[in-house]
Amino acid sequence: MKIAEVVSRLFFLTFSCVFMAGCGSAGSSLPTLDARGIVTLAGSPVADATVVFSPNAPGGRAATARTDASGAFILSTLRPNDGALEGSYQVMIHKLTTTGGMSREEYEKNYEALTTGKMKMPKEVTKNELPEVYQTLETTPLSATVKSGQTNDFAFDLSAANN
Repeated sequence: MKIAEVVSRLFFLTFSCVFMAGCGSAGSSLPTLDARGIVTLAGSPVADATVVFSPNAPGGRAATARTDASGAFILSTLRPNDGALEGSYQVMIHKLTTTGGMSREEYEKNYEALTTGKMKMPKEVTKNELPEVYQTLETTPLSATVKSGQTNDFAFDLSAANN
């Protein structure tokens, strides 16, 4: 695994933990609703994308997910796959990939050469594989409303034209 991939995964885990941690034991009693969906790009499933539902209401809680190979996801707010709180959300989606760099094994093998200046660390490039418009709250056109008493199944077909 490349170092940038580790950093990307740590960012996702940290982001998820911050929004899923809550404040004290009261957070565990909040009523989440099953919320799931699928992400496609021009009709094709998007695997390994990060989906973030950011609440529109002050004091709300974000819900996050990672898409599987078929583009499907189940949101998590307080616990894995527990869904989302009722409310309206802006939705951000991104998929980061890294090229270049070196794997952990390559780094360990070349540690001495790297630390003595005999070898330079290959440059890593992290790229969002999806159109940038979906990555931030300021630019995303995506929204969703989670309601009790209904199926909260969302389909986001991203368009490359929105880049």
